Amino acid sequence: MTDRPDPDASSSDIVDDRGGVVDAPLPVSTNMAAYRTGCEAYTRAVTAAHRARTEAEGRYRREVSAVRETARAAVARREAAARKADQATTLVTETDDAAAEIWRKLASFTDRRRLGITPAPDPAAAPRTSAEVRALLATARKNIGAAQRGELPLPPPPHAVPIAAGFGAIGGVLGAAGGGLLLAAAHNASDGASAAFHALALVVVFVGLFAGVPVAAGWLTVRHRVGPKPAHLLAAVIGAVVGLCAVATPWTLIG
Repeated sequence: MTDRPDPDASSSDIVDDRGGVVDAPLPVSTNMAAYRTGCEAYTRAVTAAHRARTEAEGRYRREVSAVRETARAAVARREAAARKADQATTLVTETDDAAAEIWRKLASFTDRRRLGITPAPDPAAAPRTSAEVRALLATARKNIGAAQRGELPLPPPPHAVPIAAGFGAIGGVLGAAGGGLLLAAAHNASDGASAAFHALALVVVFVGLFAGVPVAAGWLTVRHRVGPKPAHLLAAVIGAVVGLCAVATPWTLIG
């Protein structure tokens, strides 16, 4: 049996293949289509604006974070530079104090009122770190202490040679004067006593010739913590001979 269309159905209804009736879509007006298009465009614009805002906020956060990191690193570098500056200032103060103390000790040790200017150090061997500077100061203190104890002898000052000659001259003068007095006493003595006075005069003169040597050696040891050099011994003997001759000549002329 074949389905027949319902005669009561209106002309606006649509009959399907099985004879059923379905509602036909209402016609869409031009204004409605424009409104729908506008809503879709607005939605796309809001979505794009939201996306752009989200991306801008992300970039802003990243840039703020980068600026903060840069500022934090700059502050850390400034604090490190300030600490290094404080350490350098402390090191300079310590160096100045230690150098002044060592310089004063050296001045008293060498008996020089004016030490003069020290030679410039080798630039290749100059210390480059704080630890090296402090190590050099510690070594200098040890050397000064060892020199004062006689463990590290320093060269005697140049004026030690004429002083040794002066000690020798004093010994020679005293020996000559003592020998001259003994010889004068021998003239008024008996033969036996005269021979004794002559022998004693020779001993006094001989002692006077070399009396300046131990005196100069003792002075160098006590005052400068060093032993006598051959130049000091020779200067003492030459000074004794000069002093002896200077005093013995008048005695000879008088005798």
